[in-house]
Amino acid sequence: MAREDRSAEFTSVLGFFIFVSTLLVLLRCYCKLVIVKNFAADDYFSVLTLVCFLTYCTLALQGIHNGTGKRRYLIPDDKYPIGMKHIYDANNWDQWWWSCEPTYVATNIALKFSIGIFLLRIAVERTHRIILWVALIAIQVYSVYFFFLFTFQCWPVSFFWEQFRGGKGHCIPSKLVVNSFYGYSALSCVTDWTFSIVPIFIVHKLQMNKKKKITVAIVLAFCAM
Repeated sequence: MAREDRSAEFTSVLGFFIFVSTLLVLLRCYCKLVIVKNFAADDYFSVLTLVCFLTYCTLALQGIHNGTGKRRYLIPDDKYPIGMKHIYDANNWDQWWWSCEPTYVATNIALKFSIGIFLLRIAVERTHRIILWVALIAIQVYSVYFFFLFTFQCWPVSFFWEQFRGGKGHCIPSKLVVNSFYGYSALSCVTDWTFSIVPIFIVHKLQMNKKKKITVAIVLAFCAM
């Protein structure tokens, strides 16, 4: 039988990634500022990514407080419209995260810039750079489209959650949002794989032994992921 309340698990997962992400970014900043003394554009975007991610987690935690992870009938009616700003019911595609989803997209935009700029800095061959640029531009353009589609899927925007209080407005068909989300997920996966595979070819012609090439390629691919 499915669990009726998974808010505790959601909180634990968020807490874990908040800790790990913050630690890794702080270590990166220390390394680039103190040891290497070269804080580049990709590093600024990594910090921006962390800020966006922490904002996303804050909204998600607020959503948990208002019902995320619980069955609809367990959420008090007075909290449901509030929660709709932050939550969705996994059994109903019409109910989407409102505040979390655009913040997630913003986080992904910053993250892809950070990774893409880093790889472009070390890529020398024209073919590699073209592939990276195409992947980066494609995901960023689609991200902007999806950001505005989701944010303004209802008009006025507040109708997304006020409809449960009898508010007046209208929304675009939920199927369009769902299909766009699938497209965004697919393109994001393709971009991630591209950013993970291209480094293998980048180090292929480097003047180092095979063992070192494999090690460097794995490290770069892991960083991209």
